[in-house]
This record gives sequence, structure tokens and C-alpha cells, in this order.
Amino acid sequence: MANLNDAFENGTQVPDSAPEPESLTFRERALRDLFVVEYLIDYDAIAACQRCGFNYQFAVDYSLKFMREPYVLQKINKVKFQETDEESSLEFDTKRIRASLMAEAHYRGPGSSHAARVAALSKLAALCGMEAPKKIEQTINHRGGVMAVPGIASLDDWEQAASVSQDALVKDARL
Repeated sequence: MANLNDAFENGTQVPDSAPEPESLTFRERALRDLFVVEYLIDYDAIAACQRCGFNYQFAVDYSLKFMREPYVLQKINKVKFQETDEESSLEFDTKRIRASLMAEAHYRGPGSSHAARVAALSKLAALCGMEAPKKIEQTINHRGGVMAVPGIASLDDWEQAASVSQDALVKDARL
């Protein structure tokens, strides 16, 4: 099915034998409209037909049929390029990405790999906010071995302050 989807994405011409929109009944048009909505989730025609209620074998046949019809192809282009507000577009893209990642995470067919499944699950976890925190704040109280150097202008004042600071460090180290 990927070949048919790729052909569509690359602008393949539609055969003339497909039914025209005027010849479709209300139910046929509604089914095709539902197919278009489902197809645009993950760009998988067979999965879209299955989500429309077809079993696998019928989904294969109908996906080929639908992807050859001018009505469906025009509707896909219309819906795909219609202007929407940014929030609904982002929501739609998020759903599509989630569906694609879910499909990749559970795909075990030809060309699949364990690394691809793990990467997809990792991205899904990040998308759902389930990843580990990046930065952990920790307070460390280090006691000993450090000499504080005060910023004092004269050498005598510095030696006196350093001596007091050093005595405090020695006292803390004995505790």
C-alpha cells in the first residue's frame, strides 16, 4: 500500500474510470469523506479503511479503489491544504504524530527493527510527558578541604581574614 500512498504524495494522475462526485450517493460520499479524515491521520489507506469498519481484505481492496477516485483525491487535497487556526492544526499534527509513533512502536513486519520500536516508544513517552526529569537540583554541603579567599584590598587584612576563615574550617572539620 505504501506504493499507492507514495504515488499519491508525488502527484500521480487519477484514472478517468473513477466515478465522478455527482454519481456518488449520499452514503457513498459520506463513506469517502470518513475515509479521507481517517487517511489524513497517518497517511495509511489500508488502516484508514479498517478504521472505517472494513475487515482487512476488504480494506485492501477498498483502499486501492478509494485512492484512485478523483473525489477522494480532491477531498484529500482540499482538507490537507485548508487553512485552520494554529491550535487545531497543532492538535491534528500531534494526533497524527502519535498515531504514526504508535504504529511504528508496534510494527513487527518486514523492515522493522527493535531499535525503531524502542525509539518510537521513547518519543511517545516524551510526547506524553513521561520522560525522566532532565535536571535534578541537589544541595551538597561540603565540609573540609576548602579555603575561602576573601576579596580584601590590603595584604594584612587578607591574611587576618584568611586566618579566621581557616580556623573556622579546621573547627568544622573536627566536628
